[in-house]
Amino acid sequence: MILSTATVVYEHATAGGAQPIGLLEALASMAPLILFIFVIFYFVYQRPMNKERSAHDRLVKGLLIGDRVLTIGGIHGEVAKVEDITVVIKTGDKSKITVSKSSIKLKLQPQGE
Repeated sequence: MILSTATVVYEHATAGGAQPIGLLEALASMAPLILFIFVIFYFVYQRPMNKERSAHDRLVKGLLIGDRVLTIGGIHGEVAKVEDITVVIKTGDKSKITVSKSSIKLKLQPQGE
């Protein structure tokens, strides 16, 4: 008779008095570890990202004409016009560009301060 490795292992486990554990018992024993990993993921990654997103949303909603801003692309300028999803930025004496509100990285302090 040819015995497979699984049969030998099962017979060895049951012969010694130890009972093989079922799938539900195995999952139940791993559940606290899985829950712990999800909690760590939330506090290390998801929560700070949500705070950053809400801070950026407040920044974009609070833009006023005359605010000095920096875009993600590194363009410095002054807000000339605020529209629904775009902002017109004055970058020089006669130059203006239109950028998406989501590309505003931060609001700069006025030059005099």
